[in-house]
Amino acid sequence: MRESSLINEAIVVGDARKYLTVLIEPNTPADGQSTEAVAELLRAEVARVNADLSRVEQLKDFRVLPRSLQVEHGERTANGKIKRNAVVRSFAALIDEMYGANDDAAIANHVRSKSN
Repeated sequence: MRESSLINEAIVVGDARKYLTVLIEPNTPADGQSTEAVAELLRAEVARVNADLSRVEQLKDFRVLPRSLQVEHGERTANGKIKRNAVVRSFAALIDEMYGANDDAAIANHVRSKSN
């Protein structure tokens, strides 16, 4: 995913969960494009990546980070590397949104969309 010009960072989440999801830090804000238009472009990018993965490896959902990952928040090291545990803590609410109370429904919807 990181080779996409739309995506600066992609942090896959799914440890001890039923499926994988991803937090996306977009490159620069899309000039003149609505949030929904950017989300559609990112959705297409996730679908492109999923096409090359087995079902168990596929990303079932994503969220766009509301801000850039920052050294000051402990999410990056001084040389710019991502500190995964800090990112998961900082954006726990976004992650919880992707897993919600009904994980089975999300899996079923993803499987149904693949069979159409």
